[in-house]
Amino acid sequence: MLAFLRPLVFLSGSCREDDVFPLAAEFDDFKGEEVRLSAPIDSIIRKEPEFPLAKRLLAEKQVLGFFISGHPMQNWQPICNDWLGANSDLLKEMAAKAPATPEKQAWGGPNGGRPKRKEVKFAGIVSEFKEITTKKGSRMAFFQLEDLMGRVEVIAFPEFYANNQEALQHAKESPDPILITGDFDVKEGEPKVLANAIQKLEDAHSGREVSVVVEIDPNKVAVEQMREFKQFILQNRGKSSLRVHFVGVNWRGKMDMPSQLKVTGTPQFAAGVNRIFGQVVAKLS
Repeated sequence: MLAFLRPLVFLSGSCREDDVFPLAAEFDDFKGEEVRLSAPIDSIIRKEPEFPLAKRLLAEKQVLGFFISGHPMQNWQPICNDWLGANSDLLKEMAAKAPATPEKQAWGGPNGGRPKRKEVKFAGIVSEFKEITTKKGSRMAFFQLEDLMGRVEVIAFPEFYANNQEALQHAKESPDPILITGDFDVKEGEPKVLANAIQKLEDAHSGREVSVVVEIDPNKVAVEQMREFKQFILQNRGKSSLRVHFVGVNWRGKMDMPSQLKVTGTPQFAAGVNRIFGQVVAKLS
């Protein structure tokens, strides 16, 4: 992003401030069209390829502490809603409908003496990570797991915390989404997830057998877009089947790609297809 600074510094290095300001007055009467750069623009500002979204988000988090280009869950959220059946909104709805829990029943760990809890799988990015030391001297943590709809608190009890310190540290520092499997609980009307397992979301998803469905209207697609789509398929070969559905005003048709022509069934592939057609047309199922 800042690759053009070096030539700018070089060009400015031979000029002193005392030399520049007297000369500036000579340009006061110049018209805009009369001013021309003495050096080609390409020698000063070099075009750099755009960073992938994940790399941009990581840089933004490290430098700014928040995201500008997007959210790490933006491509994952529709997939997780179908795949996991849980998100922050759903967990909050479950908490609102849950019966009140007597205050005297403390957690004390994943089971805490209570009836067996419902297991949930919830994906997002880690924020507001807080570590504490228990009365017994063990370390544990509380953190917020954030998706596109909101946040839910996850509790990492000492045993889980001790067994997954490396994964938790990576999740704290990286914008890569994670998948938490844990027991659902409610405290003071708020949902809590008592963590039992942690995985990178991409790793967990890679083990699934998915198919990619692309639905397009032939009347709204240019030939150039179809050619780019073809090249994109060939550049992203993988293990997932691909189906193309054609949807017109009064008709529908579909085309299944040959079994030997499979693609990478990832959110990144779906996002790339959507970019080609300028709208959401790809879905993983």
